[in-house]
Amino acid sequence: KFLPKQSDISPSGQPARRKSRTQFINKVELGELVPASPATIDRLERRGEFPKRLTLAPGTRAVFWRRTEVEQWLRDRGVELPADAPAA
Repeated sequence: KFLPKQSDISPSGQPARRKSRTQFINKVELGELVPASPATIDRLERRGEFPKRLTLAPGTRAVFWRRTEVEQWLRDRGVELPADAPAA
């Protein structure tokens, strides 16, 4: 039987949620990382000035971006990223 480590339990006794540093980020994570509105991001993307979004399959609503591309886009504009963000 799997028993979580003490560090995996939050003070409320529930399993602690961890933010994973995956290769891809979704719209919510993009909004937390990029200091621009969704409309501005859409406009920049249409003009080829922002990394292109990806989908799992044509016609699906779920979209994501490559974390490295978005972080490099931010660095190119002088935005300082947290220390845990690897340099591209």
